[in-house]
Amino acid sequence: MSVADYDFSEEYRTRMLIQDDIEPWEREEDSIFHVPVEEDMPDFGPESTPEPSENEPSVTTEPPVAVTEPPRFSYYKRPITNKIPCEEMTLAQLYALVTSDAAKAATEELRAITDEDAAKAYKRTHFDYVTPAGIFTYRKADQIITPSGYIVIDIDDLPDSASVEDTFQQLLDVPRLETLLLFRSPSGHGLKWIVPIVNNQGHDHGFYFDAVSNYLKTFGIVADPSGRDICRACFVPYDPNAFINPKYL
Repeated sequence: MSVADYDFSEEYRTRMLIQDDIEPWEREEDSIFHVPVEEDMPDFGPESTPEPSENEPSVTTEPPVAVTEPPRFSYYKRPITNKIPCEEMTLAQLYALVTSDAAKAATEELRAITDEDAAKAYKRTHFDYVTPAGIFTYRKADQIITPSGYIVIDIDDLPDSASVEDTFQQLLDVPRLETLLLFRSPSGHGLKWIVPIVNNQGHDHGFYFDAVSNYLKTFGIVADPSGRDICRACFVPYDPNAFINPKYL
């Protein structure tokens, strides 16, 4: 028998008529002909959604944000002939050390020495140092454990303090290279500039150094070529006016 031939009973028709007098959503669910439409649904309010149960996670719950540890690199106690690191540190920790009084006396003493050879000897024996390029078991290129993604550029032999300050500002303003940490060298005649290594896939540390060095030449800034070595040592002097990228504070 088709639906068209079905003979509804008077009782059934009466039930359907009665339901016209009640709220649409209160109608009996056994009517196979009743198809709910938007007006049949209760009003949950504008764009409202029923609250989840205690055992049901909310659909709006955001996943936890992963915390990334900042890169670290090796720190060494003086003299420079000691090639075994004593600990690891971050850029923020290096900045805190440089701006503290830890190396103040040694820095002032070094800058008071007028004999060039005597000054070099003093620096080699009186300053701790770091290898910003990464963590090493021993300060040797093939003993690196974890690269930091940083490279340190030395700007040496600037003629006077005015040139040091001008170059300091120039480096901060260099486009396409983000300054992470910048401070004056122990002698006061140079600068230590730490920048990130980016887009260097398939190439080594030396390749990136050459690229940065050539780029700086377009601004009249000459980098010390010794920085091409991945295990290049960077002495830790006293510089209360060092610059650190605000994202590390």
